[in-house]
Amino acid sequence: MKEYTVKVTSVTTLTVEAESEDEAIDKACEMAWEYDADEKTGEVLEEGQSMTRSEEIDLEIRKQAIRLYPKCVALFELPMMVYTQIVMDNATRKKPYQVSEARIRKTIGSMAEFNR
Repeated sequence: MKEYTVKVTSVTTLTVEAESEDEAIDKACEMAWEYDADEKTGEVLEEGQSMTRSEEIDLEIRKQAIRLYPKCVALFELPMMVYTQIVMDNATRKKPYQVSEARIRKTIGSMAEFNR
């Protein structure tokens, strides 16, 4: 088995073990439902290709926004809910994410899921 890193939609990037790239995409897409993925499309990242810290933080913001959206009454509440969740999760991270509510608001504003 070989290890593949698969970017699933804009929700998350997962590392899976599989026999082929197609199998890796299928496995990663199945796992993506844990992150509330609305669709199941994946792309295998090239070996050695990894996300920058900024991309990793933006991905976390998007993932939390999608996960927390059903719990908010109005869209303007979402950035503060995401900020609060990321700060709480930072307690378990080796390298905590440095984010501001303004960055979260900008990232959420750029998401197609919330631009209607």
